[in-house]
Amino acid sequence: MQAGLAKDADTIWLPVMPIRAQSTGSERHAERMTTRRLFQFAGWACVVAIAALSLVAPSLRPVTILPHDVEHAAIFAITGFTLGLGYPNRTQLHMSALIIFAAAIELAQLYAPGRHARVIDFVVDALAACAGVAFATILLRLRARTGETS
Repeated sequence: MQAGLAKDADTIWLPVMPIRAQSTGSERHAERMTTRRLFQFAGWACVVAIAALSLVAPSLRPVTILPHDVEHAAIFAITGFTLGLGYPNRTQLHMSALIIFAAAIELAQLYAPGRHARVIDFVVDALAACAGVAFATILLRLRARTGETS
């Protein structure tokens, strides 16, 4: 039967073809909010993990094949990146808060048995966190710019 011709009075036959619905602005907003929540959760999970792993006894910390400074840089960069994506447009706040957090973690290690605070750890942590936030900010700005032009 041809499209648009009625088989009976109540039925219209149409050809089957896939139709991709255009996403509305509200659907895109909801998707961004879900993604943003995921990055917020990941960022706070990193903060908790850093605090826990920095203050437990050295024997309880996981051991990786990476050098000590690379481990520090990686976790703080990931934390800065995820918080930067989870809470956009707060670059200065994130950088300041993560620098203070890095200092607090190092100072807290003065009171944790078997742990020691090192200035180089603070410097690596603070720089890596700021680099992660900066990378997230640049990524979001590039994404916004390409979204405007397309």
